[in-house]
Amino acid sequence: MDTRAVGAAEDLIGALASVAREAAEGTYGSAIAQLQRVPDGGTFLPLVQALGLLLGRVEAREMRLENLVTGTIRALVAAEDAKSQWTAGHSFRVAGLAVQVGEKFRLPRRKIRELHYAALLHDIGKIGVPERILENTSPTLVAEDMDKVKHHPVAGQEIVAKIGNDFKAISLAIRHHHERWDGKGYPDGLAGESIPFLSRIIAACDSYDAMRMDRPYQKGLAEPKIRTILEEGCAKAWDPAVVAVLLGTVRRLAE
Repeated sequence: MDTRAVGAAEDLIGALASVAREAAEGTYGSAIAQLQRVPDGGTFLPLVQALGLLLGRVEAREMRLENLVTGTIRALVAAEDAKSQWTAGHSFRVAGLAVQVGEKFRLPRRKIRELHYAALLHDIGKIGVPERILENTSPTLVAEDMDKVKHHPVAGQEIVAKIGNDFKAISLAIRHHHERWDGKGYPDGLAGESIPFLSRIIAACDSYDAMRMDRPYQKGLAEPKIRTILEEGCAKAWDPAVVAVLLGTVRRLAE
């Protein structure tokens, strides 16, 4: 038996297996790059070339589909944001910041996509909250109105879950973005690591952006004050690890 031929075949199989794993994760660009580094395929060269062509076409189709989905979601979020001048642009800012935080945690591409969509849609449940409540000029709400506001994560989950099975994790991230690290949040009183990780990222980014925004009853807070609140809220309201990465991210953005 030609040991060199066996070794070459094993190298080829190992390289193609790595390409398949990347493609399964949806990282087609990485898969194609790996395919270009595959050892000489010999008699398998036509197969390797055909696989490269197939991956290129799948990647292009995936990108078109993702752009369509993202565009639709952005239009939906813009409609929700338009209900209140005080929250306009909030969801887009939270999504941008959440993705940067998620990337610092080296989340896989699929999870980054889920995080992006969930952050964009985290307040979509407010589309059913009366505008008089969203435009409220008092820092406090009567119990009935507060209940309507607190229902928005559940409403958001119900709306997004109807899109399909691919949005199940996204809908759960939306449902739990107002849970607290100490278990005193809503709607389910989850605590610590029982809160989905994507929800923990959105919760911190959501709070950060909300504190920066002007409201009818309060001017946005200065950056040092926000930093103090987030640091003091570690292990109470927010995941300490997420807050640490978030503060590092906004510090670099300010430089």
